[in-house]
Amino acid sequence: MSLTLLRSSYDPDPYPDSGLHNFSFALVITGISSNKQLIKTANMYNHPLQYISGKQHKGDLDLTCGFISVKSDSTIVSAMKMAEDLEKGLVLRFYEVEGSDSAVHIEFAKTPINACFVDIHEKPIAGEIELNGKEVKFNIKAYNIESIVIEF
Repeated sequence: MSLTLLRSSYDPDPYPDSGLHNFSFALVITGISSNKQLIKTANMYNHPLQYISGKQHKGDLDLTCGFISVKSDSTIVSAMKMAEDLEKGLVLRFYEVEGSDSAVHIEFAKTPINACFVDIHEKPIAGEIELNGKEVKFNIKAYNIESIVIEF
């Protein structure tokens, strides 16, 4: 086994291999047979949990309540960001990893008022999204990438 640690960029840094560099890698023997679980395991290593401590304050939510909960057998959330044009829009990007059509169920702490599929420029496109209280449901085709905007 070998591992080559060479950074070959030249612009804007003409000497990318000079100086101190920090890196980490992992070798894991696993019995994971699901692409989704393998991606989640890699993400836990590459992006460890980060948090910010806050002061004690009153709130309406239960202590175990989260902002968002995504349920799907074969779909990964790849991005979440505020929409560029919408004041209260949240963009979520998903991709299907197991090669099968899948249903995606998203539950929020707040009740969304609107949801729609969008293209890469965040312009609405055709597609059916079901809103039911705090839950949003839609279907994704095998190996597809979908972006949606949720408005609160």
